[in-house]
Amino acid sequence: MNLLDWKKKIIISIIIIIVLILVIIKHHCGLTSFYIYNPFTKTVTIIGSGTAAITNGWHYKDKNLIDRGHSVDGHDYDSVGELKFPKSTKRIVVCEGITKITNKCPVLHMVEGGTYNNLKEVNLPNSLKELDSGCFANQTSLESINIPDSIKIIPVYAFYNCNKLNNIKLSENVRVIEQNAFKKCATLSDIKLTNIRYIGERAFCDCYNLKNVEIDGDIPDLLAYTFDGCFNLRNVKLTDNIKIIEHSAFRNCKYIDRDKIYSNVESPPAYKWDSRERQEELEEIEAQIINE
Repeated sequence: MNLLDWKKKIIISIIIIIVLILVIIKHHCGLTSFYIYNPFTKTVTIIGSGTAAITNGWHYKDKNLIDRGHSVDGHDYDSVGELKFPKSTKRIVVCEGITKITNKCPVLHMVEGGTYNNLKEVNLPNSLKELDSGCFANQTSLESINIPDSIKIIPVYAFYNCNKLNNIKLSENVRVIEQNAFKKCATLSDIKLTNIRYIGERAFCDCYNLKNVEIDGDIPDLLAYTFDGCFNLRNVKLTDNIKIIEHSAFRNCKYIDRDKIYSNVESPPAYKWDSRERQEELEEIEAQIINE
């Protein structure tokens, strides 16, 4: 047997070993979906249909409660750090067929549950119709994610505290951004919304490096604290459809031209609605959008 034949055999053997490794580390991440982890590229590939959960883990802030073995919603604090994907994951690729991404960690109580400290990139498919609340919250190393044209609603806390997220493009099909969706996305520098109908409270609060904002669409108002804490915000272009800007929408934004921004708005009340009325309006808008 010559040297060339030996090389071919070695290459084939290596390919077989890699395939076996990938098959061995295949795991379910939903009833009809599973993922394959490639340890060489540190990439998670989600395959299947329907809903895919990016974690089953839980992680809570209150260490004293954890030490005492308390539980929330029937989940023990002892399960802290039980992650669905390997901690070394750098990239997540979601294949066509997946229609919803969910994260079962409770965002408000979460420190690192479902957080992948090495995750830098997420690729989402055009088949995706829905993002669950808090689906990518606290991914503090995430730098880039694509939002496919099929997504119309960015839910509450979707990208909360993704403080390295600097590459995100929102298509004109995004009609609703719910409260706190991008709060503490500290490296976002530009936001352009071309067909928006609703932006929730604190949606872009504490985006410290946000410099340019352009909002167009049928949105009638900006709610309280929308851009609060955006210290470096300088350029704001709003649609003439916005007639009400609630209090503190631009609090701590010292570089903006307030005379220009407020020239087209009516004198606002402290709040346009109470929380119940606000929720009813959001639900009505989302129902219309889903049926369009």
